[in-house]
Formats: sequence, structure tokens, C-alpha cells
Amino acid sequence: MDIKITPGLLAGKINAIPSKSHGHRLLISNTLAALCDLAGDSNVASALKLTETEKARAVIERSVNEIDTGHNSTDISATRECLLSLADQVPEMDCVESGSTLRFMMPVTMVLRERALLKGSPALLSRPISALKKTMEQNGCSIRITNNSLEINGAMKAGTYVLPGNISSQYITGLMLALPLLDSGSIIEVTTKLESSGYIGMTMGALREFGIEISKKSATKKKRLRYMIDGGQRYTSSCDLAVEGDWSNMAFWFTANALGSKIICGGVDLKSMQGDKAIIDIIARYENLGSPYDTGRPVTIDGADTPDLIPAAAVLATQIPRKTRIVHASRLRIKESNRLRSTCDMLLALGAEISETPDGLILKGVSTLHGGTVDGRNDHRIVMAAAIAATVCSSPVIIKGAEAVEKSYPDFFKDFVSLGGKAEVLK
Repeated sequence: MDIKITPGLLAGKINAIPSKSHGHRLLISNTLAALCDLAGDSNVASALKLTETEKARAVIERSVNEIDTGHNSTDISATRECLLSLADQVPEMDCVESGSTLRFMMPVTMVLRERALLKGSPALLSRPISALKKTMEQNGCSIRITNNSLEINGAMKAGTYVLPGNISSQYITGLMLALPLLDSGSIIEVTTKLESSGYIGMTMGALREFGIEISKKSATKKKRLRYMIDGGQRYTSSCDLAVEGDWSNMAFWFTANALGSKIICGGVDLKSMQGDKAIIDIIARYENLGSPYDTGRPVTIDGADTPDLIPAAAVLATQIPRKTRIVHASRLRIKESNRLRSTCDMLLALGAEISETPDGLILKGVSTLHGGTVDGRNDHRIVMAAAIAATVCSSPVIIKGAEAVEKSYPDFFKDFVSLGGKAEVLK
């Protein structure tokens, strides 16, 4: 689907959609709580193997339907369907294009079953999982990768799980969700600086809501960061199953405001553990340029903890009369697209002054973006960034492959139009 956007500022009120990241965690935790309840005093994995498939399926279906995710994104739908497959003796799970689903369900499934098949798109299976694969193989599993699937055999065992912290925090989250169900305690040891730490905080907060406790031992010069996880824990039903409003997608509307739109943005919590609330701080730094505290130096945006904000931040930087350096964002090269290159190409097509570096971008503000045709690269955040950039272009913008928003924000263009945006579907 291609969409033509006629430039023009936006105005009105918008409420945040539920957070996809928080939704994944609640869906999985609530399902595990239901299975713990089904197991009674028995080991969850043993009980599940002995339970009639239809009974288990009914329990799981009820648990996933209790979580109001508010939208039917392809990522959330993938997690729902994968959880339902846990009722099968040999689960076959289609993770579609959801990295969160794949990396969370790999360990969760293998504490409950001894064999599983996880499928996904070629793009998904090309994304990094080797570190998670290696540490799971060191602790009881064998994993065979084919062109379109991962075949996993062997139940996971309690032990020490060693992972880097600078590739994907999703590895750590997946293990945090799974390891409390094992009979004995485990350790997650992080070998490098932890990036996207806000997502780990979100995971630990969600787990506490379901009665799961994980302790953290901070890294020192001599010792690595460790998470200590007692075994034999049981998920308990939480009274709070509300999914937080999503800062990642709301960041695009905040960016539009920084470019001149007048949108009342509701439904997000400033106390949230979501790292992407940092969009407020990024905008404030630009707004404070020219103040008595302004050094006059280029603005530096560190993408280590908030890589998903970079496309929106880059759009904003094109309209700021100051050089901007985006650093520590190399992980964007392994997203739905090579997101550094996609962001660069998209903004170059619209007339921005932007270049890539090995781990980021360099931008210099321009007087006007001229519009043009951009390729969404099957990346939801590139499509949304292009739409927001289009609001301040001098000529229309055509976004190719705009359907990519289905991954996280299916109603993005519906909401865009409700705010006065002019978006025309071409095909």
C-alpha cells in the first residue's frame, strides 16, 4: 500500500495506544499464572504434559483474552497465537516478524515442553539470536536453524546463562520470564554494558505484579552485572492487567508537536519504565538551544538505551539550525530494516542534510524539506517517521509500503487523518 501525504500541520487530541512491549510481558505472565494455577502443587511443566490438550487450551485462551491490548498489531497477534500453541505437545509457533515474540517464547516454551518448532519470516530469522541460542544450548537445549524455522529439543535446566547486554535486551527478558519456573535457581550474567535497560526494568516490574522476584547485583570493575533468579517460583494472578500507554509510538506525535503541530497527547505515564519517554528530554534539549546554558556545540543524542526513538529524533533534527550527532545506535542495523540506512535514505529523499556513521547519523538542519517519494523498507518506524516529516515538507510525500505500520500501530493513518492530516491511499 502506497500513501500520498499532502503537507500540513496536525491538531486535535490523541490517546496513546497500549504499549506493545508491555503487552507482550503481560500476555506471557498472565498465561504462566493460569498454567501455575492449573498445575496446583505440581511442577508446571509436568502438569502441562499430563493435562488434556483442550483443557489446557481453554485455560490459555482465557488468560490471553483477559489482557486488553487495544489493537491487533501483527506482533501482539503473534504472541497470542504462540501462547495458544503451548497446549500442544509439540508446539509449532509462527512468530511472523516479531523479534520480541521469538526471543521471549524460545526460553518460555522450553521450560514447559521438550520439543518445539518456532517459525518466522526470513527477515525475522536473519536477526541476531546466536547469543540466546548458545546459552540455551549450554543449559539443556539443542537448537537447529533452518531457512524458516528453529527446531528446539531438550528441556531447559537451571544454571548460569551468559549473555551480552549490547545486542538485545529481549534475550534477558525471555530468560527472566522462563527461569523462575525451574526447580532450582539460575543466574543471568551480562558480559557487556547493558543497553535498553528500561525494557529490563519493565520486565522486572511486570514480573513483580505476578509474584515473581528477581534480584540484581550491579556490575563493578571486576564483576559482571548479574540477575539472581530463585527456582520454584509460581506466577500468581495479578489484579492489575492494564497495559500501559505506548511511549514508542506516541513519540511520533510529540515530534509532530515539536515541528509545529498542536496535538494534545494523552494516555502516557511519566512514571513509566519505558525508556522511550526520553523523547520528552530530547525535544526539551532542542527547545533550550539559545538559552544561557547553551554551549553552542552540536547536539548529541545517545541511542544506546532508546534506539526506537532515532527515526523520530532524526526527523526533528532536520528542522533544527544546529548539527546533531546520533551515536551508539548501531543496533538499529539489525531491526526490521537496517534502520540507520533506512532513516538516512528516507530523509535524503526528502531533502535533508544527513549522513551515516558506523554507529549513528550526522544531521544538519535545513530550511525546508522538499517532499518526494520514500520507501518504507517494510519498517513501521520508518513509515511513521516519514509521515511526520511530511507534515512540514513543501511538496507532497509518497510513502511506499505504508502497510508496515500494521506491525505495531495499525490505526496510525486513521489517527493521522483524525488530526487533520491529508493522507490518500494510492494503491
